[in-house]
Amino acid sequence: MTRAFVMSPSSWATWVALRQSLEYSGRTPENPRPLEVRVNKAQLIETVKNTHGNDLTAEEAVEAVLDVIVRELAMRRRVSVTGFGALDSVRVNRHKARNPQTGETVWVPATQRVRFRPGQNLIDLVAKKKKLPRTGSAIKKAPKGSITKAATES
Repeated sequence: MTRAFVMSPSSWATWVALRQSLEYSGRTPENPRPLEVRVNKAQLIETVKNTHGNDLTAEEAVEAVLDVIVRELAMRRRVSVTGFGALDSVRVNRHKARNPQTGETVWVPATQRVRFRPGQNLIDLVAKKKKLPRTGSAIKKAPKGSITKAATES
């Protein structure tokens, strides 16, 4: 004999809300840890186009920003975006490591790596300590005059 599972209307509403929030996050009971959802360059350009202009200017804007970031990091300069975070080129010294297949100790040569340090605003938004604005920019703009002051001081 099969027993039917009966839910009260309030339990059903709770279950539906939970299911919708899990679907929004990409998680399901069958797959509690979904594959990472990544935003690629084309999707970034599409988002900029939809919010701020036409296809050509959006592509040029994204290309220009990424080009500046890459060039500055290649010259070992820090790239800092107010409210978002900072990218640094950091030196990693030569060090010992272990080959997991053979167990042999090997020397890893010194190299440069990119390090990202998130800004406090980004940390708070990701941790849901702050609400993400429905419209407008999630990244707060720099205070007036702070950009020109920083440029004249250096």
